Amino acid sequence: MKLKDHRIKLMNEVFNGIKVLKLYAWEVAFIRRINDIRDKELICLRKKAIISTISSAIWTLAPILVNQILLIKKKERFKFCYFKGMHYNICNICIIIKRQYFNS
Repeated sequence: MKLKDHRIKLMNEVFNGIKVLKLYAWEVAFIRRINDIRDKELICLRKKAIISTISSAIWTLAPILVNQILLIKKKERFKFCYFKGMHYNICNICIIIKRQYFNS
């Protein structure tokens, strides 16, 4: 956001002083400055997009992975685990998690 503000400020400066820029032939220098700021801004936007994509992929795949793990554990019917001090069979935990996932 900081880079965007800096770029917009520079663009406004260019638009307000366009006559002076043309008079002294400073167009190329200002174009370079604006493009440098824009390149930095695009790098930040790409990083943000990549992080957002990864987090949404993890968020989407998490229930599927949990379901697959629980299905693998379901095959081991004689295994038990403790959950909040209560004795549950893995199959019961699988059913509880699936109900909460599909009801939400």
